[in-house]
Amino acid sequence: MRITQRTLLLLLSLALFSACGTAPQEKGSDATSGQGPTPGQEIEHVDGPRFDGTYSTVMGERSLYLMRFFPKGNVVLSAGPVDMRESLTSMLTEDAAGEPEIGYYNVPVTRRNDSLFFEVEALRGSISYACLIGEDVLHVLKHSHINGRKAQLEYAFTPDP
Repeated sequence: MRITQRTLLLLLSLALFSACGTAPQEKGSDATSGQGPTPGQEIEHVDGPRFDGTYSTVMGERSLYLMRFFPKGNVVLSAGPVDMRESLTSMLTEDAAGEPEIGYYNVPVTRRNDSLFFEVEALRGSISYACLIGEDVLHVLKHSHINGRKAQLEYAFTPDP
């Protein structure tokens, strides 16, 4: 299935509005009602993010952004130069302390249907992520509340060796 950029933006915007409570939400709290687990609650892989590897994207030619999801409902993110992929990947552990001053975070994830939502607190403000789960890819709408910029990114999945 090919998702156009406009369709992706519309889907992620709707999902983001739903997560913020500005759109009507379904009642109930189980997986069939459209409500995912609360942050910190264990999430399943069924039609969800994969836990056996990392998601990554490259911006420009040299900046690598990585994330890894864990069954307990958290995601660990790191960023750095492309040539440091191996050491950045080794930082993506479930119990990572995180260091916002270097772009290293461990935050809870909220899931609703095929979408994931989380937010990181950077030094100068927050950055929110709305992710649409695809097959071995995450379509990400990243919104900086620091400067107001939004970016649409694709994070490709790489399984563990």
